Amino acid sequence: MSPPLWSGSPTCRGDCPPSLRRTIQSPDPAKTCQQQGDGNRDQRVNQADLDGWAAYNGKGPSRCDINLDAATNGADRDIIAVARARARH
Repeated sequence: MSPPLWSGSPTCRGDCPPSLRRTIQSPDPAKTCQQQGDGNRDQRVNQADLDGWAAYNGKGPSRCDINLDAATNGADRDIIAVARARARH
């Protein structure tokens, strides 16, 4: 019997296919998208993210604190706006 591929952590034991290794080593897509302005974590940056930012603006850390500086403010809105503009093109 061959050993299991997984050892309880997201690493591959022994030989594993390159496609599986790439998947294991890839970044978390939700985290990546959130860092790019996805405040509501729906995998899109759109008006809903700006609406969420407006609801939390000035109220401390929130799900719309994109740059994770413990404040929901204009810096977060700028990140959302830039990402939204990129998504529209």
